[in-house]
Amino acid sequence: MSAALRSLGENPRRILVTGATGFVGSRLAQILRLAGHTVTATGRSPYRTTDRDNFVSADISNFEAVKKLCNDKEFVFHCAAWTSPWGTLKEHRRINVLGTKNIVEGCRSEKVARLVHVSSTAIFFQFEDRLEILDHEPIPSKFSSPYAQSKAEAEEVVNHAIRDGLNAYIVRARAVFGPGDHALLPRFLNAARQGRLRQIGNGQNWNDLTYIDNLMLGLILAADPSRPTGVCTITNGEPVKLWEVLHRVLSETNHPIPSRQIPYSLARRAAQMLEWKHRLFRQKGEPAITQYGVGLLAKNQTFLSSAAVNDLDYKPIITVTAGVERTIDALKSRNEALPLDSAPAVNVRFFSTGYLEANRSLAEKNGVRQKTRFHALVALIDHPKHGLTLFDTGYSGDFFDATRRFPYRPYRWATHVITKPQWRIDKQLQSHGIEPSEIKRILISHFHADHIAALSSFTSSDFVSLANAWRNVEGRTGFSAIRRGFLPDLLPKHFSKSLHLIEHLHHPGFGDF
Repeated sequence: MSAALRSLGENPRRILVTGATGFVGSRLAQILRLAGHTVTATGRSPYRTTDRDNFVSADISNFEAVKKLCNDKEFVFHCAAWTSPWGTLKEHRRINVLGTKNIVEGCRSEKVARLVHVSSTAIFFQFEDRLEILDHEPIPSKFSSPYAQSKAEAEEVVNHAIRDGLNAYIVRARAVFGPGDHALLPRFLNAARQGRLRQIGNGQNWNDLTYIDNLMLGLILAADPSRPTGVCTITNGEPVKLWEVLHRVLSETNHPIPSRQIPYSLARRAAQMLEWKHRLFRQKGEPAITQYGVGLLAKNQTFLSSAAVNDLDYKPIITVTAGVERTIDALKSRNEALPLDSAPAVNVRFFSTGYLEANRSLAEKNGVRQKTRFHALVALIDHPKHGLTLFDTGYSGDFFDATRRFPYRPYRWATHVITKPQWRIDKQLQSHGIEPSEIKRILISHFHADHIAALSSFTSSDFVSLANAWRNVEGRTGFSAIRRGFLPDLLPKHFSKSLHLIEHLHHPGFGDF
């Protein structure tokens, strides 16, 4: 926070942070607010931030929306980016290039004092060992991924604006980790937990990492309008053997350490095959592993940034060792419940909307063949700040309408559903004096019929779902949908406009939630 005061001044500043639902942007917005500045945070969905009071939902590919965001701002931190290692160049360009063009034009038209653009060292990665890459080394003509290419093109947009007089600075981030990260170390933990993690290569590759607070320092120093324009790379400045760090994190969080090694060439060929299969069959999401991911895990890549020192007087404040310890503590704390006196008083009521009759063995491993009623439950959550929320909507008569014809008719035959009009959740809510229009949002656990059959009753509610749950059924029809327990006709016509996807929240959470 002291850096935020020194670079931006002690008087409160009006600041815009884009990408504030991401790891970097959310942390930056939090620090700037704690330093006393007035921060407008923006991103794709208000449901991906824990501070919704200062959040504006916006699409940065829309110039008018961006111009409005930049209005009356003194400083802009552009952290928003499409960071997936998979996807098309067109998808990445829409956010990373067009979005950056809009931010630049917004800063120009609104006379912003300083723009700080967050870029990435991915632009240099070429599937080969490289040590001590300098700030002003030539950017390759071919790129390792659409993400890398789009970030290089976005840099050129900012550089062109700087040459035309815009007061801006580019900060390239490198392998950022720390509490709240859901992209770097947690991916390895998830793979290890599922038994999918393998060490690629001999494990002796050196890499630069960046603890989140060090990147925050670099970004805030770069915001000082009296400093030069230009570009630098922010790292911890102490390269580490990547697999030694990963093994330590796995060990201290009680995850299995990979015992098998896979040669780099073999792993890359396997990734090529998975990518080819993904494209051929137009599969949703991204492959289990990509060539880009394989390369990052096996190749040496370190950086030497004189500009960070000369332009910004940057010096890391947290070592890798201390950063890893803090991250491990945060990962462990995710399994510790918050004290009850620190949590808001939330009322929850449960409703049954019907049931199906089936053997217990349907739901229980080694269960007995005993006919059992499986109720489709709905939870009504009454939060003192956020109002009324439903968790799922259960069964309704819409299920029978959606299974009236083939190929969906077998769904009805396979699930002996019992429900009645008066059991429909909107009818039960009305009997308690609650109109469907009073429900602010519906959390959808997944898209089986017993969880979404009454969505059409809630025309003014937001729908919130885990991204993976939606991608599992998105666009599915016919037998492809049936295999996933999904009936597309149960989705109301306005569903896509009201849907908010959640990959993760940048907050430690508690327990399994």
